[in-house]
Amino acid sequence: QIGVSPWHWWADVPPKRRDALFLSPDAAVDDAPSVRYRGIFLNDEYPALTNWIAAKYGYVAPREWPPMPQGVANYGRDFYAKIFELLLRMKANFLWPAMWNNSFYEDDPENARLADEYGIVVGNSHQEPMLRAQKEWDRRYLETLGHWDWRKHRETLEKFWEDGVRRTAEFDSVVTIGLRGADDTELAPDEPLSNRERLEKIVERQREIIARATGKESHETPQLWCLYKETQEFYEEGMRVPDDVTLLWSDDNWGNQRRLPTPEEGRRNGGAGIYYHFDYHGGPRSYQWTNTIPTAKIWDQMSLARDYGADRVWIVNVGHLKGYEYPISFFLEYAWAPERYTHENLADFSRAWASRTFGEKLAEEAAFLIETRARYNGRKKPELLDGDAWSQANYGEAERVVAEWDALAARAESFHASVGESARDASFQLIKFPTIASAVVANIYAAAGRNALYARQGRAAANGEAETVRSLFAEYERLKASWNEELAGGKWAHFTDQTILGYDNWFDPEKDGIDHLGLRELNPLDEPRMGVAVEGSVDAWISRTGESDLHAIAAPPLPAMDPFSDQNRWIEIFNRGRGSFEYRLEVSDPWIRVSRFAGAVSDQERVFVSVDWKRARTGTSVGFVTVHGAGDSCTVPVSAFNPEEGEKSRARGFVETDFYLAIDAAHFDRNVSENGRGWIVVPGPGKADFALRASAEPHPPALTPNSAGGDAAPRAEYRAWFFHAGIARIDLHLTPSLNFIPGRAITIGVSVDSGKPHTIVVVPEDYRVSNENEDWGKSVVENGRIVSAETTIETEGEHLITVWMLSPGVCLERIIVDMGGLRPSAFGPPESPRQ
Repeated sequence: QIGVSPWHWWADVPPKRRDALFLSPDAAVDDAPSVRYRGIFLNDEYPALTNWIAAKYGYVAPREWPPMPQGVANYGRDFYAKIFELLLRMKANFLWPAMWNNSFYEDDPENARLADEYGIVVGNSHQEPMLRAQKEWDRRYLETLGHWDWRKHRETLEKFWEDGVRRTAEFDSVVTIGLRGADDTELAPDEPLSNRERLEKIVERQREIIARATGKESHETPQLWCLYKETQEFYEEGMRVPDDVTLLWSDDNWGNQRRLPTPEEGRRNGGAGIYYHFDYHGGPRSYQWTNTIPTAKIWDQMSLARDYGADRVWIVNVGHLKGYEYPISFFLEYAWAPERYTHENLADFSRAWASRTFGEKLAEEAAFLIETRARYNGRKKPELLDGDAWSQANYGEAERVVAEWDALAARAESFHASVGESARDASFQLIKFPTIASAVVANIYAAAGRNALYARQGRAAANGEAETVRSLFAEYERLKASWNEELAGGKWAHFTDQTILGYDNWFDPEKDGIDHLGLRELNPLDEPRMGVAVEGSVDAWISRTGESDLHAIAAPPLPAMDPFSDQNRWIEIFNRGRGSFEYRLEVSDPWIRVSRFAGAVSDQERVFVSVDWKRARTGTSVGFVTVHGAGDSCTVPVSAFNPEEGEKSRARGFVETDFYLAIDAAHFDRNVSENGRGWIVVPGPGKADFALRASAEPHPPALTPNSAGGDAAPRAEYRAWFFHAGIARIDLHLTPSLNFIPGRAITIGVSVDSGKPHTIVVVPEDYRVSNENEDWGKSVVENGRIVSAETTIETEGEHLITVWMLSPGVCLERIIVDMGGLRPSAFGPPESPRQ
C-alpha cells in the first residue's frame, strides 16, 4: 500500500516516492485466504536461472558428507531470502524449491530455517517424496545402487525418507507422499497394475515413517499426493490414500485441468488442490521461454478448480521465474481472494497491476501490452512455430500475424521511451524485451515460410527471404546482448540462456540457431523470366514454354469477391531470373479493377484486383486478368458474386461470402440462460479476443437440447444469411478443455433453424492425456480443438444457427460454416460481414 512492489528487486520496479505516509486508525483485517497453501515451483530452472545463480552466488563448496560434488550452483540463503520476501509480499506461503541439480535442505542448511522465519511452508515436487530431493539420493547411492527402486533397496530408501522427515520436524512442511520413478518417470513403465499395488504399500509405510519421525500421529502432519500423469490413472483405477491426505490434481502440463474433485472427494478432510503450469519441459514440445498464458486462461481454469472445491493447495510451475512476473501475481492474488475477480472484471487486475508497476498514467497501455503479448504468444507457443505456422496464401494470415506483432513491438518501443529513468529497467524486462523479441521470433518464422514457398514457386526472391531470416536472427542476438550487458548493469545476465530458436522436438536445443529452418537458396535463371502467384493458392504459374510460343496459360483462380466484404485480392508478378522485366495487365471486363496496369519487376510486385460493383452484372460473373511480361503471358481467372439489390437489402445477420460463414462466438444475437446456467462472455483464453464459456456448476445433470429449440439447455443464437443451399459442415472452434468431470464426456450441441440438434462429443468420458494420444497432442500444439457436424442448408436466405451449452467449462471461440469454400489456415478466415 505504501508503493513498494513485490517485484521491487526481481523486476527493478522502483518504489513510489512519497513525502509522507499516513496510517489509518481503523484496522483493516483480511479474513483467511480462500486457498490455504499458495505458492510457486521453481522448475525447469536450467539453464537460465541456474546459470544466473552460479554467476551471482557461485557454487556450493564440495564436501564428503552430506556428499556434495563440484559444479552445484549455490541456491542458498542469499537467493532464497529474495524468493521468500517475494512470496511474502504476494501473500504466498508455499514453495517447491529448485531441484534439477539441487537440494534445498543440503545445498545450504540455513534454507529451511530461513523459510520458517519468513513463514514459508516448504514441500517437494510431485516426483520427490518425503521432503527428500532426488539429488540427495543420487549423490549418495547412484554409483552404487543406481536409481531408487523400492523393490531392490527398500530398507535404504525408507531410512532415507525417515531422515528427511526427521530433519524438518521442527518446521512447517507439506509432505509429498507416493513415489514415481527417478527423473520424473513412471515407477516401472511395464507394470501398471503392480505399480498401483506397490504404491499402496509404499504410502502405508511412508505414513508410518512420518509418525515415527515427527513423534505425532500421521494425520497431524500435512501431506499431499500429487496425481500427476500416470499416478492419476492409479486413482481412477481405485487406489486410495487416507482421508487426511490432500489430493493434488494436476493440469495436463499445458494449463488445462485434467480432473477436479467430485462432491464426495470434496468432503475429504485433506481436501484437494491443483498443480498448474506456466512452463513445461516435455512433450509434445517444451515451452520455457516466456509467458504464453493470458490472465483469462488462468482465471478460466483456476475458477473451475475453485468452483469444484480444489482449494487446499495451489502450486504453479514458474520455470526460471523471470518472464512470469505478471501471471504469478494474478495466480497468487486470485488464490488469496478469488471472489474479487470474475469474467467481467479481469481488466481491473491488469490495470491495477500495471498502475502499481508503472504509474496510473501508463497503466492502460502497459496492461494492453502485457496481456496482448501473452495472448499472441499463446495462440501458438513460440517453441512450436515453424515456417508452416501460418498460411502464406490464405486470408492474409501470415501477413496479418506479422503486422500485429510489428504494431505491438512499435507500441512497446514507444512505451519504453515514455517511462521515467527510474523505471527503465523494469520497462525493458517486463515490456520492451519480451515484446520485441517475440515479434522478432514471429518474423523469423514468417520469413522462413516465405522462403519455403518462394523456393517451391521458383521465385528469385526466395534468396532475399533467407537473408531476412539471417538478419532477424542477428537482431535477436543483439537483443539478448542488450539484456545481458546493459539491463540493470548486467544484473540479469544469463536469463536469456533459455533457448527459443532451434526446436525440432521437445528437447531444448543447445543454443539458439536457424539451421533447423532448412533455408533454401536458389540459383536464378540467367535471364529474367516471369512467374505469377495469386492469393488463395500455394501454386504459381511459371513459363514452361519457349520464347517463340507466346500463348496465354491460365494461373490458379483468385478467390471469389462479393459486395459485402468488398475484397482486394492480389496477384504477385515475380522474377525467376536475373535482371528485370516490364509487365502490363489487361482486363477482360470493365467491372474488373486493378491497382496498376504496368510496371517493372526485378524481384516481385503485388497488384491488387477489385470489383466495380456498379458495373458488375447481377449473379456470378467470371472474367480474367492477363499478365504480359518477359516475352510470355498468363491469364488469372477472376469471379464476382453480386446479388440482386433486393436480396442485398434483405440479408440480415452474418452473411455467407466465398462459400463460407465465419462467426466469432461472442457476437451472438441472443444468449439464453436456463435456471441460472448459460454461456458467459469471457476475455479470450485462447486465440479469440473474446469467447463464450459455459458456466460452471459442480456436477450438474447432463443437458439435452430440444429438437424444436425448446428450453432444455442454455443456448447462443446467431442469425445468418446464405446465398447457397446444400450440404454444409459446421466447425466449432474450442479451447483445449478436458473431461475434468469424472465419468462424464464433454459435449456441445449445434442446430440450424428448428432442425434436430447435433450433439457432439468434444472429449470422451474415457479420454486419457498422454504423449501417445495424438488428439491431445494436436489440441495443445494448436491451442484448440475443432469439432464438426454435417448439416444441410435447405434454402437460400435467412437461417438461425444455435449452439447449445451441454457441459460445464466448455469454451467456444468461433463458429465456421463451410459450404465448400473454406481454405486451409491456422486461425480460420476473418469474421464474415454482419448486416
